[in-house]
Amino acid sequence: MKYIMQEGYLTLTSGEWQDRSVNVLAPQHLKTKGANLVVARDTMPMGTDVQDYLEQQKQTFRKELAEFRILADVEDSIGGHPVHFLEFTWKGDGKDVYQIMGIIPVHENIISLTATIPGTPDKSEREELLEAIISFRFHDPPQEPVT
Repeated sequence: MKYIMQEGYLTLTSGEWQDRSVNVLAPQHLKTKGANLVVARDTMPMGTDVQDYLEQQKQTFRKELAEFRILADVEDSIGGHPVHFLEFTWKGDGKDVYQIMGIIPVHENIISLTATIPGTPDKSEREELLEAIISFRFHDPPQEPVT
């Protein structure tokens, strides 16, 4: 199996490999330093569905994030795939943190795209990060060996 990354690819031996990577993208052009977009992968616990997963995530956030407050909690789609958006704020080290999370179920797996803006989000920065999340598209893995 070929595992493709931006910089190159790995040839993995036979057997089952699960992608648990995390990609952190830092938009250097935004005026708010520390803003980022994180792409992470997770697996739903056996016997659960996406609604169970979402409820568990919200419970974890309520327990672990100081002053956690949900601003939006909606279902939508990205590129024809279902997505669940959570928009929320919380306090980290006494400072406001704003996040938008797009949670995409893929069989028993989850891809989450999380935009973070320290402080109160500037409207244009929020829109730019949301547009990046919404632009996500699945692609088919290459059929030909990469040379």
